[in-house]
Amino acid sequence: MQWYANGTPACESWMVDGKSHRTDGPSTQQWFPDGTIGIESWEVDGKYHRTDGPAVRQWGNDGSLHNESWYTEGKCHRTDGPAGRQWSNDGLLLIETWHIEGKRHRTDGPAVRQWNISGSLQIESWYIEGKNITEVEFRRMIARKSLQDKILRSSRLLTLGAEVPILSHDTLSVVGGFLE
Repeated sequence: MQWYANGTPACESWMVDGKSHRTDGPSTQQWFPDGTIGIESWEVDGKYHRTDGPAVRQWGNDGSLHNESWYTEGKCHRTDGPAGRQWSNDGLLLIETWHIEGKRHRTDGPAVRQWNISGSLQIESWYIEGKNITEVEFRRMIARKSLQDKILRSSRLLTLGAEVPILSHDTLSVVGGFLE
């Protein structure tokens, strides 16, 4: 634990074998001299890691959140939203990025979006498994995947219908809904 001259905490770090490590809370916290939180990071064995929230968060000295990043086992990773976000001092969202296992990746939109300080969308970039592609390539890839999924679903229904011939077409249709 480190302290400011005024007696408020400056930094607290949890270590195991020389590596930042804690499993039940943030492994490192840093505060501003007034006692407000500045940085919080969650690490296991020296790697950013948290499964139930962002592994790194940084605040401005006014208490507003400026950055957050989600990590798993040291790799930027999140499956249910952006893995990284950055805000202006005024709280305006500036950048959001999607990552899976350390690679930029998103299948339902651009993996990188950046806004200017006035709030207008400035940049959108599409990535699949770390590879930068155009929006047109992205749309084609998603359409092809949708078609492949429909063909696979139909194939499964035909196989099921052949294996269990007593099933009615209505029953197969209901089962088909679960195969999506």
